[in-house]
Amino acid sequence: FRGQQFATGLVGAAVFPLIGLLTGGAWPVWLWLATFAAGYAAPSWQLNARLRRRRLTVVTETPAALDLLVLGASAGLSPEQALAETAKQLDGVLGVALRSVVLEASIGGPDYAEGLRLLAEREEVPGLRSLADTWRLAHQQGTPLAPAMLALSQTARDRERTQLLEEGGKAAVRMLFPIAFCIFPVFLIVLLYPAGVQLLGLGR
Repeated sequence: FRGQQFATGLVGAAVFPLIGLLTGGAWPVWLWLATFAAGYAAPSWQLNARLRRRRLTVVTETPAALDLLVLGASAGLSPEQALAETAKQLDGVLGVALRSVVLEASIGGPDYAEGLRLLAEREEVPGLRSLADTWRLAHQQGTPLAPAMLALSQTARDRERTQLLEEGGKAAVRMLFPIAFCIFPVFLIVLLYPAGVQLLGLGR
């Protein structure tokens, strides 16, 4: 990842000054450093954006997973069987993650409770943390899983609506930051620097 950042930084430091050379003259050192910094930071912005999209996808898929767990448990399946059936039925990011939990438990890896806990830590989604905690308590206390999952499902839907609204507001602000502070200044410099050099030359 660091190599990718360095490479994009070099591309930024090479391409924009090259445009400046073609349109008006050599750039000062600080402009080279600014374009390198913008290129270096670009992969981090891209990675963070992908992580946010993945987390939002998991948030939207969690209520459906909880609904399927309720149906399986209500139909008389054991918690493990209900989770395995849920993993089979789900598509998307969460379905893949749950199938991995089931597979690892079946081949002697972390058991279901530990696998769900690790998944919740990795994805950082409150609904998955609640699922992992409820699963562990149900096993420890011997309580039925379905009623607890039903309550969690409603809570997860409320959280999904709230987070979708919050993400919609934050997305506009996040889009403005790289445009206002990174991309726009670089393009502005590319456009105005050659003209400035020419004006200074005429002034002499």
